[in-house]
Amino acid sequence: MDYTLFINFINCNNHIFDPLVDGKSALEFLIERIGKTVSENQVVAIVPNSLYAKIEKGNLLPSNWNIKKLSSSTNAQFLELFLEIYKSGNLSPYVVIDGDAPFIDLEGTLALLENHKKFGVQLSNADGFPLGLYGEILDPEVVSAFVAMGSESKTQFANGATFFDYITPRINQFDIETHLPPKDYGIYRLRLKSSSVADNLLCCRVAKALAESGNRNFTSNTILQLLDENQIWFRTRPNYFNIQITTKNNQRCSYFPWNSLYDSTNLKPEMDKESVAKIAKDVFEFCGEGVFTFWPIGEPALHSQIEQIVESILSYPTFKLLIETNGIGWDKNLLARLKEKYEGRLIWIITLDTIDEAYYSKLRGEGFSEAFKTAKFIYNLFKENCYIQAVRIKGHEDQLAEFWKYWKENGQPLVTKFDYYCGLLEDLRVVDLSPVERFACWHIKRDINVLVDGRVVLCKEDVGATTDFGNIITDGVASCFENLNSCYEKQCRGCYDGLCKNCDEYYTFNF
Repeated sequence: MDYTLFINFINCNNHIFDPLVDGKSALEFLIERIGKTVSENQVVAIVPNSLYAKIEKGNLLPSNWNIKKLSSSTNAQFLELFLEIYKSGNLSPYVVIDGDAPFIDLEGTLALLENHKKFGVQLSNADGFPLGLYGEILDPEVVSAFVAMGSESKTQFANGATFFDYITPRINQFDIETHLPPKDYGIYRLRLKSSSVADNLLCCRVAKALAESGNRNFTSNTILQLLDENQIWFRTRPNYFNIQITTKNNQRCSYFPWNSLYDSTNLKPEMDKESVAKIAKDVFEFCGEGVFTFWPIGEPALHSQIEQIVESILSYPTFKLLIETNGIGWDKNLLARLKEKYEGRLIWIITLDTIDEAYYSKLRGEGFSEAFKTAKFIYNLFKENCYIQAVRIKGHEDQLAEFWKYWKENGQPLVTKFDYYCGLLEDLRVVDLSPVERFACWHIKRDINVLVDGRVVLCKEDVGATTDFGNIITDGVASCFENLNSCYEKQCRGCYDGLCKNCDEYYTFNF
């Protein structure tokens, strides 16, 4: 079958050199996989500057591969490379796979190529599978259309975007053929790619199982069966850190179970910057990356050292920080400094719920004018990294419609579902969004929830602090995360008790 195989390393990092099993790295796995399937067809390796020196010095790629070096990892240069090859007269279909995907099913991907030719489409992909199992097929003639889109697509190939992601703004203008799995694995958000500490750990678990079984000619079905039988593997490293930096509040919104909140009167009203810095250092060493947020049981603007707290987290370049706030109590000069230092890694959610002051007072209390002005100010500073939020509550759809209309024109609205906190509040959900079949909780799998004194509780629903999985300040993030393993393993077996029994948040996630 005539095609050109492209190995895309643009989104890869040094984790591709990390050993998976028996000293063999993800890169070596990939090269071995390709060597068993591809022989006479042309192989093009697209290598960014960040990896080129190490790959070239170590002669890590086969000598007969055509290595294309990218001096920059912009969308434009990436696509121009494909266009250049097209203009050279190479009109065979382009099979594109990622360079950090050690378990790529090339035979399965080439089966997509057969249908691609049969139906005469422009792009073929697989959807609903763990990332890294299948590649994409491109009709060479469509590349010029991709280049013409320019900056219209906000997705970045250097950040892991696929061609399917890239064409989303104009998806109806392209002929696409999509291969689907027997069941949807997208709900697990699995990445079988050596791209981070967490992803590499999952790859190690799969590689070890394959080695123990002696299966060297595995397919995607082999991998899917392993994943089905070992869902505990999905819990690798935490990635979302919900930290209560203060217990001080300047509002008591009506849709929070204040009467069930744990008693913090004997605790310090805020976590000191040294403790936050210690947590951030520990997370970096254990996880390598992550998204931090400040638990909204406490308004972050009221922390006496909020600027230093932000600095202690974002001093690590692989961290992002989401600040959820009611918009009351912020200093504009501080906000401007934060924008100057951390634009792109600092994300804001300002919860207003309405544009009507009287209704706001009923729902949230005083402070509408300041909150509204602050929301506009922060949005004008941070633009696409700022969201103005409303909670969708039964009986208040008219308010929500007006809210959405205003902020769609003047900002970036975000509507979130109502949380009845496992039955602590009356169920005021407008619709039930829960999946038909329940699965193990996304939050227990990847979140760490920390109270102001450092205690780690089960999840954000445990506002009464009825559980205790250690203290992240004294015990460390690894120990606390491991203490939660039994809870996740129980849910993998279909057992949901305690708070989890009545939970409607298990399928939600932020990042």
